[in-house]
Amino acid sequence: MNDIYDPNFVKKLFNKMSSSYERMNYITSFGFSIIWRKQFIKTLNRKRSKIKVLDLLSGLGENWSYLKNRFQMQNFML
Repeated sequence: MNDIYDPNFVKKLFNKMSSSYERMNYITSFGFSIIWRKQFIKTLNRKRSKIKVLDLLSGLGENWSYLKNRFQMQNFML
């Protein structure tokens, strides 16, 4: 039995599933993951001169493309 807390096990598991993560997220949410992302981005105020984004490394960065499309890149404060 594998020790699920062993760093090597976690690394191998992540590497194994990373190529299909986005596809599985889409399938298991019935496509709502994309809709939810777009709805979230629309709630952000476009008129602000700067936008602060805290990336908690909790996914594949799917929101970045939506953020870049909605806001001008010079307004990003990373």
